[in-house]
Order: sequence, then structure tokens, then C-alpha cells
Amino acid sequence: MKKERVLIIEDEMDLLDLLDFNLTRKGFVTAGALDGSEGLAKAEAFRPDLVILDLMLPGVDGWEVCRRLKEKSRETRVLMLTAKCMPEDKVKGLETGADDYMTKPFSVKELVIRVEKLLAEKRQKNLHRSVIHELSNRITTLGAYSRLIEGAEDGNAARKYIQSVCRQVDSTEELIHEAGIFLDADSMELKPVPCRVLDVLKVAAGAYGELASRKGVTIGIEAEETLEVFTDQYALKQVIFNLVGNAVKYARTAGEVALKATRADGKVLISISDNGIGIPEADLPHVFEQGFRGANTPSAVKGSGFGLYIVKVLCERLDAAINVKSAEGEGTEFTIEFQ
Repeated sequence: MKKERVLIIEDEMDLLDLLDFNLTRKGFVTAGALDGSEGLAKAEAFRPDLVILDLMLPGVDGWEVCRRLKEKSRETRVLMLTAKCMPEDKVKGLETGADDYMTKPFSVKELVIRVEKLLAEKRQKNLHRSVIHELSNRITTLGAYSRLIEGAEDGNAARKYIQSVCRQVDSTEELIHEAGIFLDADSMELKPVPCRVLDVLKVAAGAYGELASRKGVTIGIEAEETLEVFTDQYALKQVIFNLVGNAVKYARTAGEVALKATRADGKVLISISDNGIGIPEADLPHVFEQGFRGANTPSAVKGSGFGLYIVKVLCERLDAAINVKSAEGEGTEFTIEFQ
């Protein structure tokens, strides 16, 4: 899973180290630079999601660094951190393109919260853009098929086009549903409670029981009666439901889906596996990216390409690790790991 990158451009080494330590502890990938020229060079190579930027830098000052960063990519978030505290300085910073502005001295805890907020806003904006793009593509496709149906003189051809329209409608409905879940995932208030894993697995298996039955797929469950995790029950259910739904969709006819939960080395491991088409090795690094669809995915299998991205986001919110193992033609296994 891709961790978000933060570049710290600050000429005070002690402060740079302090920020680096706290952001790394929060799970960010960090890099540092001690002056403006070095910062611009690091930004080119490091491609940060967010830059913490001092203004009074040796050589190229913070104003110019911000201008060049935004000129290169409007997507890079910039948080100015400076001793310049006059209102006109803040206005100038925001006019230059900064997304937020903090003055020294400052609270490290507040800075980390602001970094997290800026990156959450960026994720939501990117999702909105992706969803709009996907909806536009699908409406265009629906329009094309509708015109083919209108002009079709052969009934068999018309029925074929109608089937394609139905698949597009199903896929679009799923996209809208999953986008709504994602927006909740990134902003919802988590309420950790003791969750009995077996109960969640049973509910998920029941939810996809009819689809599994139509495909002749059996769903097996193996978990201790008393095994619990302390987490948000709603978010955990969404993760399990998405993974079980995928497993049933991609399982081969008369295949098997296995839901297991075990405790090992003080961790709770929840795995969902199938013996379906599997994921090509070249696709594995991309399975949790927005809009991902495996190169070997049959056209008849509907999907928005956002389900696994939602799983990743929810697992990050729950401080749980998510891993995948797969072999094309043999099946796939996802494992959620709670400390």
C-alpha cells in the first residue's frame, strides 16, 4: 500500500528532525531539505503529497519555492510554517498557493492534525475527480449502446446491446455505492468496540449466499467462537463484505471461498480466499489503487474498480494491515492483520 509522502523544507536542523520524527511515527514517508534549492530538487525526485515549507530559507525563499511547486503540480499540498506572523504575510502565502499557514512557535500535535486534514481533503478531491471521470465514461458508453439499439434492424444484435447496457448500469450503481462508502470512510467517527469476528464472517457469508448458490460456490467459515478484535464494527463489516463479495464474484463455478480467523503471535488474522481466476503478478502492486481492474477480469464480471481501494482506506483508519497473495489461475487470498 502506498504511504503518503511529506517533504519538510526547513533550515533549522533540530526542527526538521523533530518534524521528521513525529510524522514518521504517524506512518508517513518523509524527506528533508535545508534550503529552497535542495527542496525543489527533492520535490522533483521524491514527488511528495504534501510539503511543510519554511519561508525564510537560504537562497531561494519559501515564497518562490511555493510558487514553483504549485506551477509544477497543483495537487501537491503546501503547509507554510514560519515565524512571519503578520496578517499580510499569511495573505501573501495563501495567494502564492499555500493550502495552510502556521506560525512559530507551534504545537507539533496541531501540525500533524493539519497535515492529516490536508491529505484527507486531497484524497476526497481525487476521488471526486475519479468518480466524475468514470461516470462520464460510462454515460458515454451507455449513449453509444443506446444509439446502436435504436438503429439495430436485427433483434439478436439489439438484445446483445441491451445486455451490454445492463452491465454498464450495474457497474455504475456499484461505483456510486462504493464512492459513498469511501466518503464516509475518510470522515466518519470511529467507535471501537469488542467485535466477535465469527459473527461478522457469518453475516458476510449470508449476504452473499444467494450469489454463491447461483454459481455453485461454497462458502466455508473457520474461526474460534470467542475470537474478538477491538475495532469499529461498521468499518470492519465494510472491509469483510467487500472482500467476501470479491471472492464470490471471482471464484470459479462450483468453486470455494474460505473465511478464516486465527490468533498468532498476539495478532488476529482474518483471511478471505478463493480458488478463482487469480491476479496476474504484474497487477499485484496495483490492486489497492483507485479504479484498479485486473488485466484478466472477464468483461461479464461487474465492478467499479473502487472496492479494494475502499478496503485499503478503511484498514488504514482501523490501524490494520491488509495483504494479498495470488497466483493467476489458482486463486487469491486477502489477509487483514490486527495487532
